Amino acid sequence: MEVLTSLFTILIIVLLGIFSRKTGIFKAEHAKTLSSFVYYFGLPALFFVKISSLDLSSLDLHLVLGTLLPTALLLVVLLILKGLTLLSKDTYLLLSLSISFGSYAFFGVAFFETFQNGQWLEVSILAASLLGVLGITSTLLLLEYANQKKQSGSLLGKIFTNPLILSILLGAMFSLTGLQLAFLNSAFSLVGQTASAIAIFVLGMF
Repeated sequence: MEVLTSLFTILIIVLLGIFSRKTGIFKAEHAKTLSSFVYYFGLPALFFVKISSLDLSSLDLHLVLGTLLPTALLLVVLLILKGLTLLSKDTYLLLSLSISFGSYAFFGVAFFETFQNGQWLEVSILAASLLGVLGITSTLLLLEYANQKKQSGSLLGKIFTNPLILSILLGAMFSLTGLQLAFLNSAFSLVGQTASAIAIFVLGMF
């Protein structure tokens, strides 16, 4: 029943997004602006606050493996199929990018924020963070491969300047060192609280 409650909550927000687009309150360019806010500010702020408050020293290895292995195995299988020439380069890239750059952070976190009063939100953010690191890294590698570029310095720069990666790394650093800045957490908490709702709202606008 709680699953249905969470799904209906998300559905209502999506319908509000659809309503805003159909009535002309928001246009296509507004959806892009809101998406950029979620990607560059909302989610990074949410990830930083939640990860920095976790005890990463007692991280469950089963959670890490259970989160990363399915995606990693699918990417390996696709690479093998391409190596056996069973997949064309374009098909391989399309499938790999679809798997790598999923909507775990945008919509998975929103679901768990409403499910059982957010009891599993921290776990879902941790899982989304792990998948985010894997997904963003593999996506950039695939795009470099698609463009036939081999600039490792440029690639590393893109990875470590990505807002989600930065927020995950900074959150992990604060967690492991025990550093807590109340004013920073308060500011980022306020921004992060908007991430899930806006991400789901924008889904209805497209």
